[in-house]
Amino acid sequence: MPRANFSCGKCTKLLHSTEAIVHEDLPIESKVCPMCGARRGFRRLYDGVNVSTKGHRIAKVLDPMMQPQFDAMDRNKNSLAESEARIAAMSKQVETLSREMRGLTEQQRAAVVDIEAQRRPQWKGAKAALAAADPGARFDSRNFIFPHIKRRVVPLKP
Repeated sequence: MPRANFSCGKCTKLLHSTEAIVHEDLPIESKVCPMCGARRGFRRLYDGVNVSTKGHRIAKVLDPMMQPQFDAMDRNKNSLAESEARIAAMSKQVETLSREMRGLTEQQRAAVVDIEAQRRPQWKGAKAALAAADPGARFDSRNFIFPHIKRRVVPLKP
């Protein structure tokens, strides 16, 4: 028989307790408090999950249906942990670089900044910006996005 926890308001008042008196593991059909016999204030607590899939065929259907969602949730948790680890590693690198830069003179710092600027590609214009974009993204834009946003206005003939 299914069971649940119940609280009794009258028992709480009789015992001058600050916390609610909880009667554990009573049958769900209980209507009266087993201690004081009160009906008012005797309430079921929904503090435990009593799920029984035993003998139900729905579990056989739901489990395979929910598996992709559970897998996606696990992947998201793992990717979050990986990104946090990457962020921590990058912050260590930045901290190390700033520590190294503090020990340099102004001329040495300027030289390091110039070297870093030369390493970055210099693009000019829209064509260069498109060249910097990922080829797969350019393909998708050209074939899927642009045709849907492009409208051709045809003038009416008089």
